[in-house]
Amino acid sequence: GFPEHARALAVRGGSRAAQGDPRGLDDVRRAIEISRGRNDSLQLARTLNNYAIDVYPYEGPAASLAVSEELLDLAERRGLARSARAATGTRLDAQLALGRWDELEVVAKEFLEVPVLSEWERFWLHISLAEILAHRGEAQRSVALTDGLVESARAFGEGQALMASLCVNALVAAGAGDLASARRHLLELEDVDGLREQWNFPLYLPGAVRTALVVSEAGLAQRLVGALRDTTPLHRHGRRAVEAALAEADGELDRAASGYSDAAAEWGNFGNVLEQAFALRGLGRCLLGLGQRAEALEALAGARALFSGFEAHPYVREIDDLLGDESVVTEAS
Repeated sequence: GFPEHARALAVRGGSRAAQGDPRGLDDVRRAIEISRGRNDSLQLARTLNNYAIDVYPYEGPAASLAVSEELLDLAERRGLARSARAATGTRLDAQLALGRWDELEVVAKEFLEVPVLSEWERFWLHISLAEILAHRGEAQRSVALTDGLVESARAFGEGQALMASLCVNALVAAGAGDLASARRHLLELEDVDGLREQWNFPLYLPGAVRTALVVSEAGLAQRLVGALRDTTPLHRHGRRAVEAALAEADGELDRAASGYSDAAAEWGNFGNVLEQAFALRGLGRCLLGLGQRAEALEALAGARALFSGFEAHPYVREIDDLLGDESVVTEAS
């Protein structure tokens, strides 16, 4: 019947999209139409949740978030508690990328109080909260949230969870000044089964590369970039950004500045505001090194404004140190 047809279309479409074929999204959209037409709420909810994940690498976090919010509305109207929790989990990556951190934190804390929350759902809430707190410089709270995450991920037996836990643990450890632990977590990434096939690898790669460079693991950073496929816009934007970071680390400031400039524009168009901020910061650093101070100040001011909006205080302070006396000008602008 039609519901079975919708399920088959959704599965086929998701598989095609994951392999880099954007026409797979058309299959999933058709499956949504069929389920909606048949008033099949359960199948519609499942397909919307998967579509929110499928569409992100192609159309960005805002498109993904819109689908998750449609799912949440459906779940609340039809009393689908499990689908409502799924929508909350699926929204996390998009909210993080869009800089909607206060909203994410409030909703996540509410859901952590839900008695029927599964360990899988709790895991992803802790991952997202820990990442936000690390970016905001709240080392003690972020360390507490990451306690046991890697062990939980191993118990799940899911590569996507292990990869995410290692990346976030490394970020948190580096932020807390424990560079040895950060390095150990990053080196374990290479042992994750099917790393390059994990759908969320390109989401975490830029941060993993930045952390690898902080702990002087440029070789690992290079190998991680080598594991990235070029299947979707998300993959390609991520590659652009991390190759710029590697060029900067090698002292190739001209090439790095060009890469960062392209990455900032691409991330901006894609809607990943957090990565846009990191690209602008990198661009500003490179331009300062090249003696192009006016252009550097413009890029750094843009990065500072974004990081300030996220309350990502460590990055704001870093930019202020780069700007020196001119930080007051950017504050007022």
